[in-house]
Amino acid sequence: MVVLILIALLGALPAAAQSGELPARDRTYVTNLIDLSELIGSAHAVRVVCNGTQDQFWRSYMQQLLGLEAPSPGDLRNRMVTAFNSGYQREIAQLPGCTQDARDDEAVFSEEGRRLSEALAAHYFPKRGN
Repeated sequence: MVVLILIALLGALPAAAQSGELPARDRTYVTNLIDLSELIGSAHAVRVVCNGTQDQFWRSYMQQLLGLEAPSPGDLRNRMVTAFNSGYQREIAQLPGCTQDARDDEAVFSEEGRRLSEALAAHYFPKRGN
């Protein structure tokens, strides 16, 4: 859901990276990426509380995002992992159990993640005016 847009659009990046055509990441891009990582961690917490630890849906998306955006150890990868873990820990601490409110929160995280994913994708694929 959240990251599907980003992953689908960024699937074309390896060819562009080889040709050196990728735009530089600015501060806004990195901030959006960190915020998205935190949202995915929060959504993962809801899934774990509601479905058990075997539900790794959001964690697998985070792993894919890391593979695309920060495949090697370094500052960006560390910041993304820290944000994911922070979102997860914050939500776990606040969730009394699997309630409708928790599921509603996951939907909110998903929608905000979609918005951030679209902003990240627009960095690589800007819309052109008529």
